[in-house]
Amino acid sequence: MAQRILIVDDQEQNLYLLQVLLEGNGYEVESAFDGAEALKKARHAPPDMIVTDILMPVMDGYTLCREWKSGDLLKHIPLVFYTATYTKPKDEEFALSLGAERFVIKPQEPHILMNILKEVLNQKHSFEQAGARPLGEEMEFFRQYNAILFEKLEKKMSDLEAANRQLRLLEEKYRLSFENVTDVIYMIDTDLKILNMSPSVEKILGYKPEELIGRPVSDLKHIFLPESFEKAVSDTRLILQGQTIPTAIYRFLSKDGAVKHGDVSGSPVMHEGRITGMIAVARDITKRIEAEEALRESGTMFRTLVEHAFDSTIIIDLEGTILFANNSAARTIEAQDSDSLVGRNVMDFVAPESREDVLNDFIELAKGHDSYLAEYSLITGNGRRIRMESVGKLIVFEGKAAVLASMRDITDRIRAAEEKEKLRDQLLQAQKMESMGALAGGIAHDFNNILGAIIGYSELYKEQVRDRPKVYRGMEEVLNAAGRARDLVQQILTFSRQAVPEKRPTAIIPIVSEVARFIRASLPSTIEIRQKLNATSDVVMADATHMHQLLMNLCTNAGHAMTGKGGMLEIGVEEIAIGREKQWLFPTLDGGRYLKLEVRDTGHGINAEHMEKIFDPYFTTKGKGEGTGLGLAVVHGITKDHGGEIKVYSEIGKGTRFSVYLPLMEKQADTIPPVAEVSLPRGSERVLFIDDEEPLANLGKELLEALGYFVVTETDPVKAIEEFGRNRDTFDLVITDKTMPRMTGFDVASDLHKIRADIPVILCSGFQEQEDLEKQSACGISCFIMKPFRIKILAEAIRNTLGKKV
Repeated sequence: MAQRILIVDDQEQNLYLLQVLLEGNGYEVESAFDGAEALKKARHAPPDMIVTDILMPVMDGYTLCREWKSGDLLKHIPLVFYTATYTKPKDEEFALSLGAERFVIKPQEPHILMNILKEVLNQKHSFEQAGARPLGEEMEFFRQYNAILFEKLEKKMSDLEAANRQLRLLEEKYRLSFENVTDVIYMIDTDLKILNMSPSVEKILGYKPEELIGRPVSDLKHIFLPESFEKAVSDTRLILQGQTIPTAIYRFLSKDGAVKHGDVSGSPVMHEGRITGMIAVARDITKRIEAEEALRESGTMFRTLVEHAFDSTIIIDLEGTILFANNSAARTIEAQDSDSLVGRNVMDFVAPESREDVLNDFIELAKGHDSYLAEYSLITGNGRRIRMESVGKLIVFEGKAAVLASMRDITDRIRAAEEKEKLRDQLLQAQKMESMGALAGGIAHDFNNILGAIIGYSELYKEQVRDRPKVYRGMEEVLNAAGRARDLVQQILTFSRQAVPEKRPTAIIPIVSEVARFIRASLPSTIEIRQKLNATSDVVMADATHMHQLLMNLCTNAGHAMTGKGGMLEIGVEEIAIGREKQWLFPTLDGGRYLKLEVRDTGHGINAEHMEKIFDPYFTTKGKGEGTGLGLAVVHGITKDHGGEIKVYSEIGKGTRFSVYLPLMEKQADTIPPVAEVSLPRGSERVLFIDDEEPLANLGKELLEALGYFVVTETDPVKAIEEFGRNRDTFDLVITDKTMPRMTGFDVASDLHKIRADIPVILCSGFQEQEDLEKQSACGISCFIMKPFRIKILAEAIRNTLGKKV
């Protein structure tokens, strides 16, 4: 029967190793974790031997030995101490004094230990006299026991303190490393909660560690981009299951919204053979990723720029062989693609007259010149001749000298340069026209003042010769002529853009007749002018001056088309209706009644190539100095502005016909029916009349006094304001010219209203611009009268203004 040995140790691993050794040598083994448990088991079933540790909880080995040797049941059973704590000679002496058979120090070689145990079991002497070496009194045992115990405790405390100091140093090192590490270190438990997070997370993502610690991973979606969050959760679960995964790159979202890239690795944390969590390290690689991306983009951009550049880029070796060509070069040379150019000699595409220049430039580069700038003529694959501007530079390509050439097709630029002189002449002509317009406007302004005197004095003295019919009729003719002159001046002002266009019901036939008379004086007698006026209704909503300008331009062009050969110019007016059956011919017009205004000539006609451009500004077929090319563009603009449409038909050698279609009004233009003369409205108020032209100031005084008013005149606007200031309450009305030295009429009105806010002001001028309308309202001007004015207009304007006085 196998001998049974009781082993005692508070370390499970020590028990396991000793049990395996003893059982391997044929012994039965029973174990206990402390002295108390060992005594209980031994008293129940005494073993053949006991092997015990000394330092144990509940009951240590020394106490166990004392109890073991003091009882009759166990004292004859050998006891062996196997200890790693009590190793000094006095420890062994005390153990043996208690009756222990042997004192063995851990660790011991297995075969040595077994020999000792076998030797103890084979001893023939009796152990019944255990305790044969008693210490004597009970107090002596406790004295020695306590001395040994205290010594061990002191050593344990000393060792523990040293270990704690080392632990604190290690903890401090760990803390400093944890807090100062540039990477983010974090731990996650098996419930997927954040256990710890290094402070570096704030520098990288902007979150403080305490904002993340203790939260489940599922709450951290906001710090990941969606696809990275799903991968992070999946990888975390795999690591917590004990799997090894490769390093992953996640995309994080920092607190300020910036995207960060992190290179993350993780591993499980083991404790007592089981996974209790995981630890991960995340390194910020944003700059590296951005640099890599920038490098990729740079490479892609470079390839894109080269391949899609407008300029042709080729690389040629010094023998002329093409080593590289971009897409633009292939398009320019009209090759199948860029690859088809590689291997060809560049001289295959150089025009004969440019070959020597190309060779010379290559020779200069080979001699050491850095670059060249030149122009060459090339012949494309389709035989088309083009002009190229080339910039070349000597480079090293694939280990040998080569020429990097950037070429631009300047064929169109050269053509443009050839057209430049023509455009310059057109610009000069347009500037001349603008200057002529300004000059015409200035002359018209002065002429208005002359007409003002003629009309004013004629009206003033006409009444004084009413009893002399012949003289009275003569004065009427003077007024009629002045009125036509006034209308002509208004046309000149509109042409020079110094008057506001005004659309109103306008009869076209009188304008046609006037233009025919006017154009007759400017055309040679070899050209016959006819009028074909077949319209019963000729009233359109139009600006009369624009209609006059439209007809003059068409008639002038017709005259030029017959220069040197004579012919016939016909102006026609016809009323037509555009219904459904005709509307497809007039895509921009609505159905209804229209006035067709037609100008036809028997000139040389317009060819099909020019027909598409005749309404383009500055397009002209006339020679240098013969025209600006603006006439038909103006005609087209006026027609469209009046809601109409213009068509042209021409045959070479037979002539041209322009047809302008304008919407007819439902009623005729306002006419001035003959009515019995009525007396002019009169008044007795005090008026301040201001005009820098003394004749007009005198005329105004006479006209107003003839109407019953008390008048004070001034030719200096500054003095007029001073006069008004001295007698502010005596004046009922101020009439002022608009354009005067030192001050305008608007300035006068503003200063007058500063003196007296309720004084009414009438403004007079020979022209009115669009911006004048806003100025009049801003300056508090009550009424505007166009010069030269009839006495009736002046009289009614005064009464209307004073009637509105507040």
